[in-house]
Amino acid sequence: MLKYLIKRLILFVIVIFGVVTITFFISHVIPADPVGAILGENAPQELVVKMERQLGLDLPLGQQYTRYLKGLTNWNFGISLRTQKQVSEDLRIYFPATIELALLALFIAIIFVISKRRRTSLCPLWAIGNIGISIPHIFIVIVIISPKRFTHIFITIFINKVPICGAII
Repeated sequence: MLKYLIKRLILFVIVIFGVVTITFFISHVIPADPVGAILGENAPQELVVKMERQLGLDLPLGQQYTRYLKGLTNWNFGISLRTQKQVSEDLRIYFPATIELALLALFIAIIFVISKRRRTSLCPLWAIGNIGISIPHIFIVIVIISPKRFTHIFITIFINKVPICGAII
């Protein structure tokens, strides 16, 4: 059993390293200008050069990659361009709500699986389970999460268990 766990852990590290590497290189292959997106296309050239130096985009690709890996190993994900705070701080704030949503989705999925197995005892849930399995998951997420959608408003007003915004707990 220990041998199996060690093998799985090694494969986990290899997969994470592969995903990080592919993500880094795809983000550099895409023809986008992050500095132009931040400052605008009509920004002065000296400001563009300063921002490229600040973000480390003036370094060769190999140096950018090693800097990226060192930052990830130290849990330094950089500064968010949207909030101007450390990304790790944003993760600390938003990760609990993400886990809460994932656990709620797991709970709902388990109910659907149980209802799928017992057709007679949970007939309405069995039908909902079939619909839930048939519809693409991204559509279900959009319908449930978006406050402008009827489903979310219905759950909020009539069942009074899910808040309109924010975390449940």
